[in-house]
Amino acid sequence: MNSRSRTFNLIFDSYLINFNAVAKAFLRKTFLMILLFLLAKSIFIGASPNYLNSILQSTENTIDKNYNRLSSATRLLVDDPANYAIYEKLTANIRQLEKEISNNSDMISYYKSAEGYLENIIDVLQRIRELSLQKSNGILSDFDKDIINFEINHQYEQILFVLKNADFNKKNIFRSLLEDEEIKRWFRKEEYYQLSNIDNLLFFFIRQRSIYGAKMKSLEYQNQGKSIEKENMACFSSNIHDINYADELSKLRRNHLLLTMNLLMLGEVR
Repeated sequence: MNSRSRTFNLIFDSYLINFNAVAKAFLRKTFLMILLFLLAKSIFIGASPNYLNSILQSTENTIDKNYNRLSSATRLLVDDPANYAIYEKLTANIRQLEKEISNNSDMISYYKSAEGYLENIIDVLQRIRELSLQKSNGILSDFDKDIINFEINHQYEQILFVLKNADFNKKNIFRSLLEDEEIKRWFRKEEYYQLSNIDNLLFFFIRQRSIYGAKMKSLEYQNQGKSIEKENMACFSSNIHDINYADELSKLRRNHLLLTMNLLMLGEVR
């Protein structure tokens, strides 16, 4: 509120000291309407009805735009076409970032599934290694060794079952591994009981798990960066496209007063 408005309110309130707040507000508004009418009458004295009609039509159009902005909470295309074009580009970029984040999240889920399967395979290989070392104990009988061999075979079958059936969204995760010739050689039955073969498999799957973990971490960092970029773009887009409610309501009240004055002046002329 500027100094003139404060001075007007102080003078006006001094005359209406015995009235309540609602009455003061009503009388103040009425007094302002009378002042505006007298001012408009002095300005537009002698104006033709056609000229006043054009001003009335312009004011009505402005009020319609005020309501449109308030109802949509956004600026209109006609307000600033250049900024509207920037807003559309920003919206396209934001949607692209949202889709990239979604795709990365899907891949993270894929890698998490693969990492879970590999964890199970590594645990099984650790058990096979323990059994192989136990088998080398010289006090075991042939029957004991046969029992150990049976369990080792069963554990290898479990690994192969996981590799063949592990899938994500109906897509086999380890198909490329099963087609690798070196891995096929490691899974030959004659290699089952060789400690060096078990170690090769163990180290290979540990390395694969580390690779999936690194890819998963990289995608998580990418998503963090893309999320920050999306938030910044959304903030900038909001500054361009969204309206200031308080400012727009103030303009609407002003335009309503102008419309009232136009109608009064038009009535006087006619």
